[in-house]
This record gives sequence, C-alpha cells and structure tokens, in this order.
Amino acid sequence: MKELDSAFYERVCGECGLCCDGTLFADVRLREEDDPKDLLTLGFKLKRRKGFYFFKQPCQARTEQGCKVYEKRPNRCQAFECRQLLDLKDDVVTEAEVLDTIRATKEIIGQIDELLARAGDSRKNKSLMQRYEHVLSEPVDLSEGEEPFEIRGELSGLMEELDEQLNEKFRV
Repeated sequence: MKELDSAFYERVCGECGLCCDGTLFADVRLREEDDPKDLLTLGFKLKRRKGFYFFKQPCQARTEQGCKVYEKRPNRCQAFECRQLLDLKDDVVTEAEVLDTIRATKEIIGQIDELLARAGDSRKNKSLMQRYEHVLSEPVDLSEGEEPFEIRGELSGLMEELDEQLNEKFRV
C-alpha cells in the first residue's frame, strides 16, 4: 500500500468533498477522543443523542476552498478514507481515474440538485438524502399535471444511480 502526500489530499479530497457535503453521510458521530468544547469553539453545531455528540452534514467547516479547520477537524474525519483513496493506495486506480469518478459522481449530484430545486427544495444546508425525502413526503399538487410525477420518477432513478455509484466507488 503506497502513501499519499498532503498535496494529493488537497487536490483530490478538495475536488471531491462527498464525505463533507451531505452526499455520503447525513451526520458525523464524534469519537470519545474528540473534545466537544473545542469543536464548538471552531463553529461546529453539535447535537447530542443517546449519550453521543454528532453534527449534521453538510459540514459547517467546508468551504469552496476546502476544510477551514482541516488541522483541527474531528477524529472521525481525520480517519475516514473512502473507497477511492483506498483503491488508489492499493494501485487499483490512478489519480486521473479517481478524478474522473469524482466528476461523474458530481454530475449525477448536479442533476439531482436541479430536480430537487424544480420540485421546490433548493436548501443547501441539508443532506442530499434529507432533501430527497422532503420532496417525496410533500403532497403533489395535481393542478400541475404530470410534471411533479415525472420529476419524482426521474429523481428516484437518479438517486438510485447515485446510491449504486457511492456503494461501488466511495463507501467502505
């Protein structure tokens, strides 16, 4: 297994961000070694459930330029490596193939985003799955004809395609 340098992580992980933007995970559970007070001072909005702390995705620390608290990010974030990183370390894929996979996945996400907006949900502060479930839970306005049904059908198909892509290429 080869080692990846920090420049690689900046290039590839910065390009991707699916583990931070609400695509792969709806929330991140903190580990015992994380200090909730430290994370609160960094701007994380922590919640507590059944004795553990977590924060919702998309992560508040993610910006267009990457993670604004990268050196102090939670331990779970530091430890996470997606399937793409593991495959690259094992020489199963090249960096160019990883970047192509990221771009293809983001293209699907872009299509889903457009459909969610057309269906009335353009909230960027919620995970993709939360937005999708919200759209499907809303009653359909029958005065709009077939379009809401067509949007939901297309949306469901794309979400299934995305889930397959995430399972095959990103989830560990």
